[in-house]
Amino acid sequence: METDASAAVALLVDDDEVVLQLGSRMLAKLGFRVLTAETGGSAVDLLARHPGEVRLVVFDFSMPDIAPDELLARMRAAAPQARFLLASGYSRDASVQAVLDRGCQGFIQKPFRLEELKRTVESLMGREV
Repeated sequence: METDASAAVALLVDDDEVVLQLGSRMLAKLGFRVLTAETGGSAVDLLARHPGEVRLVVFDFSMPDIAPDELLARMRAAAPQARFLLASGYSRDASVQAVLDRGCQGFIQKPFRLEELKRTVESLMGREV
């Protein structure tokens, strides 16, 4: 889903089609132009094809093709300007905290609602969205 071309770009990474659809709509309502990826590998490829463009990456903790800490490292290397938000259906436990300790800037529990996503993204980005 795409919105205004001048809008900030967000990348949503999840292997669940429903999460991609709903999350894309929510991010678009917050004013982002949204890219989506169903695998960690495709997320890294998308970031490489859009150098410097992506300002926010929301990624699922449980991707089938790559561990979350490795995915974060590869995405950060491809998009050092981006802010990273980890999304998980699991509570914020030690494994989630380990990813946050490696440089992920935020966490949101799934399923999330638009208002919660808005507050989290505003806090993460340091501005209102």
